[in-house]
Amino acid sequence: PNNLLFDVFPFGPAFIVLDSNKAKVFDTTGSMIANISVPNAVKLMDLVYDSASQCIYTTDVEKGWIIKTTFGSAPNYTPNISVWISGLVRPSNLLLQKNNNRLLFVQDTMNANLMSVDLNSKSVTVLRNIGLSLLSGLAQDSEGNYYISSQYEKNIYQWNKYLTGSPKKIVGEPNNLLFDVFPFGPAFIVLDSNKAKVFDTTGSMIANISVPNAV
Repeated sequence: PNNLLFDVFPFGPAFIVLDSNKAKVFDTTGSMIANISVPNAVKLMDLVYDSASQCIYTTDVEKGWIIKTTFGSAPNYTPNISVWISGLVRPSNLLLQKNNNRLLFVQDTMNANLMSVDLNSKSVTVLRNIGLSLLSGLAQDSEGNYYISSQYEKNIYQWNKYLTGSPKKIVGEPNNLLFDVFPFGPAFIVLDSNKAKVFDTTGSMIANISVPNAV
């Protein structure tokens, strides 16, 4: 798998796992309920769900696509998959900002950018040149601060909500990251090989969890 998303979709609560050119859907018991091949896709990288519009946006880093998936009516909820935007430069991880009517993504390139896509016009603009390379994670905390991980620099960096000034280095050696408010409070979970490292919002590690038999 490349990435996964849990949400409550039109067909119910489920996990969607990206695996090469396929999206595998599992219910909350872990049973696979769908295995969807995305036509002509190569490497599906990340996905977000727009609950208001009931659609999923997915990046294909190799094809330079953002793919949009909508659903038919009950009881089958047949997915309608189409290339929403093409011609992008290695789009990697996504962040949906519904209040700003935009979708953000980072690039898996050298000297990469943080990009913005208008959800209505589909116009693509450079939100900021990040100055880092091989970006593989994008998150935003409750105060609006941005967090971006770089496989090349092997760190996670924090920008303020205005994306001004120099970034603050938070933690090192990331594969991917998640920010959320968990039962124990607001925190980042960073994947690093077979471990899940948990950091508070100051960048202090509060847990280092080895996942049994993971590689």
